[in-house]
Amino acid sequence: MEESPKSRRYWRLNTIMALRATWASERDAVDPEDLAIIKAHNAELAQLEAIEKAVKTRYASMLAKHRQKINISP
Repeated sequence: MEESPKSRRYWRLNTIMALRATWASERDAVDPEDLAIIKAHNAELAQLEAIEKAVKTRYASMLAKHRQKINISP
């Protein structure tokens, strides 16, 4: 399935990929400012991953209900 470049999910997935690619441990920080940036990026990544997980869970639930409805229908 091809996502529209204007969709929220498209941008969320791109951001998740970018944050994963540039992920750094807090132990890698060279100064307090760098530590703050790393913490902010890691927090943003966790938040976006949680949103994506919720979206996938909701979609799976909707799909399961739809399949159940189709199987029950005469």
